[in-house]
Amino acid sequence: MMPGTSASGTKKMFERLRGEFFNSCPLPEPDYITFSAGIVEYVGGDTELSLLKKTDDALYKAKENGRDRCEVLI
Repeated sequence: MMPGTSASGTKKMFERLRGEFFNSCPLPEPDYITFSAGIVEYVGGDTELSLLKKTDDALYKAKENGRDRCEVLI
């Protein structure tokens, strides 16, 4: 959770983190470890469960679209 941060701001932070993670990985391609993230923004009326469901959907979308990426669902 990143209160006060937009989905686009969160994605920028995760992309930077993903790059750092990749650059520090001791394994060569194709054995390197991937980093995928699902990012959502709170919309009025969301509950803890609805946010978890949306985050899970975004993470699966990232994995379906090639892994090693961040996906945003709003």
